[in-house]
Amino acid sequence: MIESIYYHEKIRKRKNKGKIFLVVIIFILIIGGLIYLIDFSPAFKVKEIKINGVEQLDDNEIITQLKNFVTNQSRITKILGPDNILSWPRDYSEFTKNYPIFEKFDIKKSFLEHTIVVDVKEREKFGVWCLQAPLNTDNTQINIEEILPKSASSSSELVSCWWFDKNGFVFGEAPYAEGFLISKVNDFSGRILKAGDLVLTNDFFQNFLNIHQLLEKIGLTINDLSLYNLSSEEIVLEETSNNPKIYFSLRFNPLDTVSALNKLKDEPGFGKLLYIDLRTENRVYYKLK
Repeated sequence: MIESIYYHEKIRKRKNKGKIFLVVIIFILIIGGLIYLIDFSPAFKVKEIKINGVEQLDDNEIITQLKNFVTNQSRITKILGPDNILSWPRDYSEFTKNYPIFEKFDIKKSFLEHTIVVDVKEREKFGVWCLQAPLNTDNTQINIEEILPKSASSSSELVSCWWFDKNGFVFGEAPYAEGFLISKVNDFSGRILKAGDLVLTNDFFQNFLNIHQLLEKIGLTINDLSLYNLSSEEIVLEETSNNPKIYFSLRFNPLDTVSALNKLKDEPGFGKLLYIDLRTENRVYYKLK
């Protein structure tokens, strides 16, 4: 009787071991199948990466940098690689920090077509903001190395030109050249700008745009503008053969002076003006040479 019970117990244990072994085999097969499906089968393979809207940069360079970004998201993405559509994340804010030129950046994944579509909107060039060496009281420029702040690693950070867009956002280095067809500002304030900064605070920049509108309305060419001291909150249109020097305040909207300036511009003595001063709200002051 005892031997019969012992025999049946052995049979039951063998059956349990067989069930466990079968479950383990099924689990391994499922895991193996998933690994094959995800990593080796064509089901999640990226066939094509498309970029739309890029004009100023190299498409291939962006794709290469994107692949590196995707690969380094986690240990899993390093295993799967950028050619697996599951590796591509939803958030690219860290990636776009290296591309301030992008105003918009959107990625769509198509599992059916096995494609990654990158839709980009680049910032439009509104003007060039050139950092210049500050001036002495006699209008000679200071030796740049003598005033280099601790925050600057070299003089090139203090004397440089930057593209900015319609919102005043700095997005890339620009060449220094005379005769830009778009707005150019010479900044003698001694500050440092870099990609991602604003050339002016929002309120001041709006009035900066209003200054451009004013000059267009009265028919004056927007030549070099100068910012000598940021704390004075003023900007100057330099004198040319077509216009006298014009002083503007960035604190308020100058468009209210359009009619007065048009009348002044139509006067025979406009070419004899030494300067026009618009630094007082709703007032136009001027001085003859």
